Amino acid sequence: MGVIEPSLATRRVLAFCEAATEADLHAVVFEACAKVDYRAGPICQFRVVTMQQQQFFLSVVHHLTFDLISSTILMGDVVSLLRNKPLPPKSLSYVAWSDTLYTMAQDLDVSTIALPTPSLPLPLDYPHVPLNRSKEYEAKEILTIDGDLLHRFNAYTQQHTVTAVDLLMTALLLACNQHFNMPSITLLFESNGHSPPGQSCDVSRTLGWCVSHSYLSLTKQPNESPKATLERTHSTLRNLPVNGFNLFLAKHLKMFTDPSEQVQLNVRPEMAFSYSDDQVLETANSASPIALRHDLLMPIMSQLLPNAHPYSLVVSCLHGVDKLEIYFTYHTNQFSPSTIQLLALALKQVLVGLVG
Repeated sequence: MGVIEPSLATRRVLAFCEAATEADLHAVVFEACAKVDYRAGPICQFRVVTMQQQQFFLSVVHHLTFDLISSTILMGDVVSLLRNKPLPPKSLSYVAWSDTLYTMAQDLDVSTIALPTPSLPLPLDYPHVPLNRSKEYEAKEILTIDGDLLHRFNAYTQQHTVTAVDLLMTALLLACNQHFNMPSITLLFESNGHSPPGQSCDVSRTLGWCVSHSYLSLTKQPNESPKATLERTHSTLRNLPVNGFNLFLAKHLKMFTDPSEQVQLNVRPEMAFSYSDDQVLETANSASPIALRHDLLMPIMSQLLPNAHPYSLVVSCLHGVDKLEIYFTYHTNQFSPSTIQLLALALKQVLVGLVG
């Protein structure tokens, strides 16, 4: 099946409006949600809302083609831009808005990461095979990080105030996006989280396929950093946890408006990975800002995967004093050992590139 590429050039996605109450603000959000169409475009809507002498920048995104990571990067850059420069004075097409943001973003302190040259596409060895939960089909691959690389890994987490699990998740996402083609695969990353090395706790986070309508609301404040804005609006952005993972990505990765082909590929459906934590998943059906649309999810998944059997790969780690062990637990009726070995090698290469 070909990639779904909505026509975006003629779509007007940025609008300016006023709201008297918070209910009016929500009405603006829902109106924008109604216009998001993953087939025909646009895949995102922007609204600048003036309410009670404050400006809110609202972004409504479709997670089939636009993931939370890209949204995080966009929000951080937009906040930085708003500190120093006004938004364009009129509504723009998606392409024009993207070009404008990219031009303005040249002044931002955003760096890129030089990754190793991709080896070859990751084969999905047995497409659409139902997942057999039997233990006889379960296998593990272990990647051990020790010695000088572990020392650099630990030093990097301390220098950049990012947890080990956040750095590993970032590397895993980059490895999947840069090295392999992994459509509709759910990566459940379980780790010791914020515990001291050698201890374990019940912490898990998910990188995976998600279809939802959500909105992010950021209020412009003078001389405020993106990090401070995210922290201040954390209660509103329940679908965007304020942690080292998001802040690390916002700092080190180019925003989705980078015109290079490789970055543009990352927002296509087969490369769409969303980030959530357990709390979001548990409250997905509540009245929180993010609401998973299960009525949309299953038909879309059935279309993308004819037999509707997503791939399963569990990545867990034990962060000890003298070594970091990363476990890849997979099912042999879905993946071959060589496939997982390639993924482990790619993850190690990305880690080397990240920590220097």
